[in-house]
Amino acid sequence: MVNGCDTENVPNQEEFALTDKNKDGQVTLIELHKAIRAYDPAGIDFSNDGVIEWFKDLDTDKNGKITLFEYLLTLKRQAKQKNQERNMIAMRFRRYFDEADTNGNQKLSLAEAAAFATKYRFSEKKLLDAFNLSDKNKDKQLQFDEFVISFPAV
Repeated sequence: MVNGCDTENVPNQEEFALTDKNKDGQVTLIELHKAIRAYDPAGIDFSNDGVIEWFKDLDTDKNGKITLFEYLLTLKRQAKQKNQERNMIAMRFRRYFDEADTNGNQKLSLAEAAAFATKYRFSEKKLLDAFNLSDKNKDKQLQFDEFVISFPAV
């Protein structure tokens, strides 16, 4: 527990400690800038404005320093937002799948997928390619998990 924040399942404490160069338990904007410049695994080119905005988001009490509590709290909030976004996307996929599954058997035939593609003006060639690539068990039908793979490609 850090100031009432459960930290047991948060792997980011080490990351915070590495960023806190002077080990005072707080990260300044300069420390955050240096850490981002030193460790950039995805090759992301953070702009100064982007780092400043992220710092402002992390600095919840607006005192110009980020504590471990603020860091963990913000990451927890961001994770919750991502989960909500994923759930909304999953619900949207489910609605589309159910709409395309006209016979209600929880599988899409190529004909059902083609009718769905036509209704939403998707490219039939892209649909056919995506259908064939996503049909993992090669049963000529898409279950929901296979549909989720193919739908973004269409």
